[in-house]
Amino acid sequence: MIFKILSSYSNISCNPLVLLVSINQTQEMMKKTLLALTLAIFCLCLNAQKDQTIFSNSGLRLTGIWGGTTSNFNTSSNDFDYFSGGYFTFEISKKVLIGWSNYELNTIINDSRVTLGSNDFLVGYSPISYKPIHPFFYTSIGNGNIRIDGENEGKGISIQPAIALEVNVLRWLRLSVDGGYRIISGSQLEAVSDKDLSGPYFGLRAKFGWSWGR
Repeated sequence: MIFKILSSYSNISCNPLVLLVSINQTQEMMKKTLLALTLAIFCLCLNAQKDQTIFSNSGLRLTGIWGGTTSNFNTSSNDFDYFSGGYFTFEISKKVLIGWSNYELNTIINDSRVTLGSNDFLVGYSPISYKPIHPFFYTSIGNGNIRIDGENEGKGISIQPAIALEVNVLRWLRLSVDGGYRIISGSQLEAVSDKDLSGPYFGLRAKFGWSWGR
């Protein structure tokens, strides 16, 4: 058997035509392999040289979208008044919320019916929002519209820092208990003062949306 294989190999090696065909096939195979390696290296270079942005190196990325409602009780002027609002935010890097919020408060101050409404810039932060129960810190700031007895009276800066204890009920639903303090500044009204419009509040916050990534 070994003799037959050696004999066959000797015949092929001594045949110039067969040897030439074998060499051509080997060269074609080497060309194809070299071309495939060149294309692979080119693709890797393209993938590695992506355009860089101001956010690519900072680690900031969009990881969710949330919106919802707030239901609160106001405790200014030694009275309890219910007021509600809503908000819409973008979640950044699983920790920060940036968006918009609004609220409207109707109350009686110094025998006058006062309506305070505001459209605010909202920022929220939680370092461990992925845990079932976690704290959340909020701050909203905006221009408050103040009406007394149904008439337009003026504006004032509205600032509302708050802390919340939030529960991840479902992947798309989160509920929290909030407590904060509303600060009104620069209203310059005669019927009511900034102190009358400012005060602590507490309530519930419902958050609907989705968070993705890690």
